Amino acid sequence: MKIRTSTQRSTHPLSRKIIVIGLLALVSVSGLARATEADLLVPVSFQGTPIPEARQNFLASQRYAILSREGEPIAFHVRNASPNKVADIILQDSAGGAVADQTVEPGEYDIRFEVPGPGVYFMEYTGENPHWTLTLPEGVSAVLCLEPGEPMNHSGNFGRRYFYVPKGTTEIRFTVESGHLEYSMEVLDPDGTVMQVIDQNQPAKPIPVEAGTDGQVWSFNSKAFAPTFLSFENIPNYLAVSPDALLLPKDLVEKDGL
Repeated sequence: MKIRTSTQRSTHPLSRKIIVIGLLALVSVSGLARATEADLLVPVSFQGTPIPEARQNFLASQRYAILSREGEPIAFHVRNASPNKVADIILQDSAGGAVADQTVEPGEYDIRFEVPGPGVYFMEYTGENPHWTLTLPEGVSAVLCLEPGEPMNHSGNFGRRYFYVPKGTTEIRFTVESGHLEYSMEVLDPDGTVMQVIDQNQPAKPIPVEAGTDGQVWSFNSKAFAPTFLSFENIPNYLAVSPDALLLPKDLVEKDGL
C-alpha cells in the first residue's frame, strides 16, 4: 500500500483565492449566494436525532463536506474497487487550504486525517474510472456535494437522502438524468408525503412548495438505481443521510434562523 500524507497548507494569496472560488462555485451555481469566503458550511439541527452510519457506492469522483466538531480527526472507511487503478483522497479546509492527502491502491482502508481544529473540511476522491465505496461512522455530520453538470454516478440504491428547502422557496427545480440504467426515485415533503415519483418514464418536473413546508427538510427515496446526474437549480446542492447530518451555507442558516 502506497501512502502519502501531507499537512502542508497553502499560503500563497493567489493560490488561496483560486482554490476558494473553486470550492465555493457550487454555492454560486445553485443560485443561492455569492462565491465568497462568507459562504462557509455550518452544522444545523432539525430533529435532534442520532446520525446513522452513511454508506454509498460511486462510479465517479465525488466531493464530500465533513464536520470535525471539536477538532477530532476526519475518519472514514474507503474501498477502492477499481482493478489495478490507484485513487487520490484529498482533504482541504473551508478556505481551500491543503490539509492532507493519501493515495490508495485497490483494497479497503480506514482513513484518518488529523486536522488543525474544528470546522468543515472537504474530502475529494478522484481517480481514473473510479469505482469506490465510502462509509462514514455514526454521528458524523457530512453532505454529498452535488455539482451541476457533473455525474453523481451512484452505484445501486442510495436509499433515503435529505436536503434543505430554504424559506420563501415556492418550487423545487432540479435536474435528473440517467445514462442507461433504469432508476426510480421518490421526492418526499417534510411529512413524508410523496410529492413526485421520478423514473425513466416520468421525468422530473418542478415541485410546488406549499406554505409551511419551506424552511424545512425534504428528502429523496431511491427505490432502484440512482440517476447518473442529479442536482438542484434553486436550493442548496447538498444531500445528507439524516436531517441532522446536514451542513448548510452559514449566511443561509443565519437568514432562515436555523
